[in-house]
Amino acid sequence: MENRKISVLLLEDDENDAEFVLHALRRSGFEPDSRRVDSASGFLTQLDPKPDVILSDYTMPGFDAPTALRLLRDSGLEIPFIVVSGSVGEELAAAMVKLGADDYLLKDRLTRLGAAVTHSLEQKRLRNAHKESEAASRVSKERFQELAEHIREVFWSSDPENNEFNYVSPAFERIWGRPRESAYGSTSSWFEAIHPEDRERIRQSVEARRTGGDYDEEYRIVRPDGSVRWVHDRAALVRDAQGKVYRVVGTADDITERRHLEDQFRQAQKMQAVGHLAGGVAHDFNNLLTVIRGYAQILLTENQLESERSAGLFEIIAASERATSLTRQLLMFSRRQAVQLKALDVNQVVSGIAKMLQRIIGEDIVLHLNCQPGLPPACADSGMLEQVLLNLSVNSRDAMPDGGRLTVNTCLTKVEDRHLRNHPNARLGEFVTIETSDTGCGMSPEVMARIFEPFFTTKNPGKGTGLGLATVLSIVEQHQGWVEVESEPNEGTRFKVFLPRANTEPESSVPKPVSHHTGGGTETVLCVEDDPVIRNLVTTILERRNYTVFKAASGLEALALWKQHARSIDLVITDMVMPDGITGAQLVEILREQKPDLKIVFASGYFADVKPAGLVLEEGVNFLQKPFTPDQLADIVRNRLDS
Repeated sequence: MENRKISVLLLEDDENDAEFVLHALRRSGFEPDSRRVDSASGFLTQLDPKPDVILSDYTMPGFDAPTALRLLRDSGLEIPFIVVSGSVGEELAAAMVKLGADDYLLKDRLTRLGAAVTHSLEQKRLRNAHKESEAASRVSKERFQELAEHIREVFWSSDPENNEFNYVSPAFERIWGRPRESAYGSTSSWFEAIHPEDRERIRQSVEARRTGGDYDEEYRIVRPDGSVRWVHDRAALVRDAQGKVYRVVGTADDITERRHLEDQFRQAQKMQAVGHLAGGVAHDFNNLLTVIRGYAQILLTENQLESERSAGLFEIIAASERATSLTRQLLMFSRRQAVQLKALDVNQVVSGIAKMLQRIIGEDIVLHLNCQPGLPPACADSGMLEQVLLNLSVNSRDAMPDGGRLTVNTCLTKVEDRHLRNHPNARLGEFVTIETSDTGCGMSPEVMARIFEPFFTTKNPGKGTGLGLATVLSIVEQHQGWVEVESEPNEGTRFKVFLPRANTEPESSVPKPVSHHTGGGTETVLCVEDDPVIRNLVTTILERRNYTVFKAASGLEALALWKQHARSIDLVITDMVMPDGITGAQLVEILREQKPDLKIVFASGYFADVKPAGLVLEEGVNFLQKPFTPDQLADIVRNRLDS
């Protein structure tokens, strides 16, 4: 068996005694690599490289073992120190152990030297292992503390016996808005923070967890300031070797933003589905209204009727106009209404519609305008912006049945980072804002959460369609803006509409004068319309004004008629959507290849989904919005032919 190598520092002034000690080590199974010193200075220089063990005589000329021990302790090194002397009594030996010596031996009894060195080295190894374990434990605690203090989730652990928390990480204070100490001990304070509507469900889930069930819950908490946050809370059971649960650990995360995004996504899906339905209904309804209004006005203007029958026709026309307004809201809501964005003076729009707003809200409600002077233009459609103001004003009027005050403010708002935290739909930058605030009954949080849902209304049956605010939201979103709402029961309501600021000078929102030529003409018109009733109505209106009219039910029929009468056709009126796959725009493109100066009028209940890029449509100029009146049809045909 090989001897164990060991480096030894001998504090010994007698060479023979030193050799005697080394001989005893070799007999004990060691192979010593030794250095000998007999002075304090020599001792300090020989500590590097560090020896495995120090064997020291008690007394040397000018140096002794107690001094060496003090020097070793001051150096910070941990090296086994064994006193080997011929003059150490029990009292001195005890004193040396007290100073830090690992052992002491008499030179005439060195048979125990090997065992003493082995024991000292083993004790050193155990001390080092213990220190490493403590250091690792300290590092582990520091890392856990660092993790717990900086990660956004809450870490927690609880006792399954009494279901009390024994640890809650600092993130609890950020999410719950309460000190961590409030969560320790009794769970009553934790349950009190849970929203009343979720409390019983969570209580049952916690009970199930205690019996070994799963725990993965989402619930609301109410912070001390009254704000509500959504939390995703999960737990796992920790078992011992026998399978008994001795601890429950879990995490809780603030998922409020995620829930808001999910709600917005579900709302967007709902709005899209209802929008498709509304757009389709509005398109068909516009055709019916065109026929109802058209023939009613023809009968009213071209026949000498008794007053009773005339009154009935007026009622039909008035009802069709109300239905037209509702249809227009459906189209705006479904985003199939034409949007003509331009740099717009919002103050001009607000002041221009003020008289109409006052008539709508009634005399018992005071209308106050507060428009910021020099307001930059917004990128908006004036007609749709007026619709937004009308809908918001009607909403405020209905909230003030006994009268009150409606204020309309305009201003330039700079949206910064702190605003985004409470309004996830907002964007950074400068926006032109229109704000309406009333002194009405206000809304509860439950009602506010649903006000933009299509067909949701708190009004009595027959008093509201539930489309007003849904239309407002749809219009504003088409303008790349958003709407913010503040309201409390009996404290009134404030709507704030954010519109992108335009980079160009505003265009006038005052409509251009339109020449009326309802007398008719002698030109030839090609009418392309798949609905036979609309087709016949257009033909009747124009033929009564002396126009020659060719009728086509589709793009293919129109092309067949074109081959026969191309030279005589002066104007084409075409629906945007037709059944044979050829749209109105495609038909016009084919016809104009053969006759570039051909005059065109497009007609549709909506055209946003079928209008090709590059096609400029302007209502009253080259676009006829359904439902239209006979005079509107005659006007646009005459104006187009004369343009």
